[in-house]
Amino acid sequence: MECGKIKMNMGKRHRFERFARIAEKLMEWGNFIFVGLVLGQAFMKEINILFVLIGVSAWAASYFGANYLMKRGG
Repeated sequence: MECGKIKMNMGKRHRFERFARIAEKLMEWGNFIFVGLVLGQAFMKEINILFVLIGVSAWAASYFGANYLMKRGG
């Protein structure tokens, strides 16, 4: 009986670790997109609002998506 609980907890922990790894990569890609678009703005003569909105949207979506994955996985 006790062995079954241990295996179930190990499976749950493995699933959580997998979701945590995916969430971490999702946040990294959101940061890369945001930083890339911000650095792109630094070398332009005028600020393109569309790039700013895309960068902020990608960053926010990646963090909200990662947060959702962490809650779902835990």
